[in-house]
Amino acid sequence: MCGICWRASAWCSIQRTRCRGTGSSPATVRSARRVRESSHGSSPTGGADRTAEAVAAAPAKARTGLTSTLSRLDTVDSTTAVPELVEACRGAVDPLLRAHYPDWHRRVTEVDGIAQAAAQQSDLRAFVSEQAIDPVSVAGDWAKQPHLDEDWLTLSTIHSAKGLEWDVVHLLRANDGAMPSDMALTSPAGLAEEERLFYVALTRARDTLDVYVPSQLPTHPTAFLAKHVAAKPSRFLAEAARGLMEAVSTATVIPVSAGTAPVAGPRVRMDAFDELFA
Repeated sequence: MCGICWRASAWCSIQRTRCRGTGSSPATVRSARRVRESSHGSSPTGGADRTAEAVAAAPAKARTGLTSTLSRLDTVDSTTAVPELVEACRGAVDPLLRAHYPDWHRRVTEVDGIAQAAAQQSDLRAFVSEQAIDPVSVAGDWAKQPHLDEDWLTLSTIHSAKGLEWDVVHLLRANDGAMPSDMALTSPAGLAEEERLFYVALTRARDTLDVYVPSQLPTHPTAFLAKHVAAKPSRFLAEAARGLMEAVSTATVIPVSAGTAPVAGPRVRMDAFDELFA
């Protein structure tokens, strides 16, 4: 039964491949499968007749290969040696892969690996039942060429953005102390250089420019629970410049009515706690 299980699994793969490669109809493949299934336990004459019937139903160009495949599988019908059973199935599948798949090298390598593992098993039925073959919809050989996603975000400094353009540009932290940097305010030349950099940042956008001006900034950007202080917009964002921009506030103010205030509950005194701090 183990040999039959292994041969049946291989036979289905062989017939599916041959059907795609030679144009055999599904009815022909089903007929050939019935031959293999019914030949076990039947008389040699009956099996031979059904084999001849299946070969006759196949397309002319597929008959020679089908006859050879059936003959090889019939040869090992009476053996119980696992390596011989595995080699017969591998030998039947190998030429089909080479003939019908452009990537036959990879497929043959995979089949050889499975055959080597199967040849070392004592129970082929258990081995076959534990194997899981990827469905066609997720097989790697059906994957298309990767493409560049048109929706991505480029992080860039102002210096590295010189000479480049994007459809949409987001300029972050346009506050005094960042633009211009407080470290550049020691000289008029430093302030002028910061203004030139700010101009570069604003002119990188083709279509849309979003300038973000936080109203508060943390005193220490990397500290947990850092305090926040009020922040001023960049001095480069003069009134004339703001008049050309659409101001959008992201702050959400939730009105609280007098009726929603929590009601104080009764106070509870626990003398045991007082003793702990006595």
